[in-house]
Amino acid sequence: MNKLNKLLAITLVLNSMLFNVDIRGTELPNTQVKTASLQLNDFDNSTTKTLDYSANTYATSTADGLAITEAIYNGLVNFQQTIDLSAFASVIDTPQIPLDLYCLVYKQAPDLFYISNNVRCSYTTDQNGKIVSYKLYISYLYDIPTCKIMKQKLDAKVNYIKENYLDLVDSEVQKEYVIHDYLIENCTYDSQSVSSGNVPLISHTSYAALINGKAVCDGYSKAASLLFEKCGIESGIIESAPMNHAWNIVKIEGVYYHLDVTWDDPVPESNKNRYAYFNCSDNEMNKDHSWVPVDSIAAPSNKFSFLRSYSYIARTEDTLNYKVGNSLTYTNLYGANSTNELLSFVTNDFVGDRKNIYYINGSDVDGRTANCVMKYNVVKNTNDILFKTSGTITDIYKNDSGIVVKYTENNILLTTVLSTKLDEDINRDGIIDIKDLATIASKYNVSLKDTSYKSLIDFNRDGLIDIFDIVKITHKL
Repeated sequence: MNKLNKLLAITLVLNSMLFNVDIRGTELPNTQVKTASLQLNDFDNSTTKTLDYSANTYATSTADGLAITEAIYNGLVNFQQTIDLSAFASVIDTPQIPLDLYCLVYKQAPDLFYISNNVRCSYTTDQNGKIVSYKLYISYLYDIPTCKIMKQKLDAKVNYIKENYLDLVDSEVQKEYVIHDYLIENCTYDSQSVSSGNVPLISHTSYAALINGKAVCDGYSKAASLLFEKCGIESGIIESAPMNHAWNIVKIEGVYYHLDVTWDDPVPESNKNRYAYFNCSDNEMNKDHSWVPVDSIAAPSNKFSFLRSYSYIARTEDTLNYKVGNSLTYTNLYGANSTNELLSFVTNDFVGDRKNIYYINGSDVDGRTANCVMKYNVVKNTNDILFKTSGTITDIYKNDSGIVVKYTENNILLTTVLSTKLDEDINRDGIIDIKDLATIASKYNVSLKDTSYKSLIDFNRDGLIDIFDIVKITHKL
């Protein structure tokens, strides 16, 4: 019941006009058995829907409506192909009620990525036309064993994100930043399918965004809702037919804001974070979004409008880092307490992760940090070499694997991933073990001037791989 209440905390206005409903009643000869069906248009062809606490009062505010909705949801979670609602027959006044409620669950339960956008029912009536039994017949997008495997995979990914990202921060706004940034860094907009006019149903789901790493706007929005639900933050989805677009409404520290993760994710993909549509007010969103406003969830606050003042921001755990001239400057997550960090910061290629800023340093006076990826720790105020090449570094960005560096050597384009989780995990297998020790031992006494020098295993960044680096890794075995 608690999970369902969260899912329905913000709900869609549901009625037959919203869904191109095709209710076909067929009375079979000499029986009182009838059938009906409902077809939910693909999102891109749907009419405008809004979020409203008072909408569909039957489903969200009455014991009967909530009980039927919960029964449908539980049946779908358990992959039932027939959901028997006969126990509620006495309160099902029309055969369309459960069909509408199915659509409510379809639109507002982001974990149910495997259900079809159409549903059938059969029901029997007595001589007075009163419904006495009712069943829903469910179509799934895949066979049941495949659905279960995919569901387990999605659940595992959501738990992974919670344990490795969301549980590491405390406040609601920190968790919102984490969800926003994770989706941008690890999901790509499915522009190719959109351009072809043939977007697969899976691209509209949370599974596409979190597992496949490619989705369209409602896939982004559903993934965000799923993660918000996981950490107890109230959210919902706004859909706009004129725009063929969807985004989130989210309640942070008691205030509603608009959050459009899709439009913050650059196309073509750059994996760089933007906050142009992070916690926008109604007035800000009205500049280029259209939807049907609802007073009960108005978003009047401009508290985060400062984010629109900067073309690029790199976030660490609790700071926002951006350039002012040739200085790296930071504020807290609310835009207060602006402070200069690095006064000679000429690069425009930098990303944030946990307590560090990673950036490309193209050249310097003595050449020690030329063509390097530097790691600046915002707490310790230290600046270290993380990666060095004899060629040219062309790009740097972050995803779940770590810091991705693209560079050229001898006219060959190369890519390396620098782990941000375990510095001593040299082979990036997730474990610090004898294999990593053997690798560093093989480079013993190699210095910065040697072609075989590897900055990744020069842990103290003194330009020499020696006993001090070996000691550092043995402490982690």
